[in-house]
Amino acid sequence: MARTTKTTKAQEEAVEKQVTETVEEAPAKTVKQPAKKPVVKRTEIDPNRLILVKNATDNSLVYESKKTGQVILWAESGDEEYIAVQELMTMRSSQPRFLNEPWILIDDQEDDDIIQYLGLDKLYKNIINVDELDEFFSLTPQEIKEKLKIAPNGSKKLIADRAAKMIKDQTLYDNRIIKLLEEELKTDLSLLS
Repeated sequence: MARTTKTTKAQEEAVEKQVTETVEEAPAKTVKQPAKKPVVKRTEIDPNRLILVKNATDNSLVYESKKTGQVILWAESGDEEYIAVQELMTMRSSQPRFLNEPWILIDDQEDDDIIQYLGLDKLYKNIINVDELDEFFSLTPQEIKEKLKIAPNGSKKLIADRAAKMIKDQTLYDNRIIKLLEEELKTDLSLLS
């Protein structure tokens, strides 16, 4: 015969008390929430907004859009053309050298928001602009060396081309600066002219 056990009210309360105490003593398990990344709000830019861009090379420059087939010609150094933001974005993805060397420059006074939007703000801090070349060649050799260390490749090419022309025209004749430029730019300037 099976034996049935009757539990008294006191026994039930004792069991309940023991379970409650055990739960309270158990270490609480914490669930780690993934760290939230700060939300960077991207500025809304009108893709049809026209941006004035300047030829930053010492030569003529031609851009043909891979997306639209549009051709833009800058006949000489310093020439300016208007380009839509969406075309600049196409340029950045299909022919990035135009923006990264840089072969063209966006006016940082007028369109600083576009420079940041395209992620070019760090690059623009180290650019030696076509308009600044005369000042560049009048710097001390140490200042020239410092600027060349951080200049992007397009600025270095621009400096080499301009230096070669100046040597040919005999407006750059300081041998210290010529030697420094040749060492830092790793080129023979007499071969470029």
